[in-house]
Amino acid sequence: MSFKRLLSFLFVLTALPVLAAACSGAKTDPIIFSDLNWNSAQVQNRIAMFIVENGYGYPVSTVAGDAVSLQAGLQNGDTHITMEVWLPNQQAWWDEAIAKKQVVLAGKSLDDTWRSMFVVPTYVIEQNPGLRSVDDLADHMGVFETPDSNGKARLITCLVEWQCQTVNTEKVVAYGL
Repeated sequence: MSFKRLLSFLFVLTALPVLAAACSGAKTDPIIFSDLNWNSAQVQNRIAMFIVENGYGYPVSTVAGDAVSLQAGLQNGDTHITMEVWLPNQQAWWDEAIAKKQVVLAGKSLDDTWRSMFVVPTYVIEQNPGLRSVDDLADHMGVFETPDSNGKARLITCLVEWQCQTVNTEKVVAYGL
């Protein structure tokens, strides 16, 4: 795999001197990944870390945290690579970090349609044949109830400080849910 292709896996890089040294074959300190506290970012980290460490022979490490703490870590150089920055949910921070040249966009790790959508597992769709789109949710609210939800459906949404939380709350109202 070429280094250019490797970069397509890596979303935000701030450790350009570290990576340049790694590419030149020089001994480097570990390349530190922001280990965000959600599954998709952690899966992407493990894949990219495996490639960097086992494919290229460079040491890797992680710093665990949430989006807000690891944004600061990325800006300060405490971490070098963040695999997911959800835009526009983190747009204000992102624009400021780009303007200050604290981060560099190296590519996308998720499709543009991933953010701010309702996702229902395939097995739920298979068990409820009439559930095919957001328009069908109102007729299937009982599917999403939990014992402690007092007869209401449960929506697992974004972090409170993210824009997608506001967007999803507005969608619930707009869809009449």
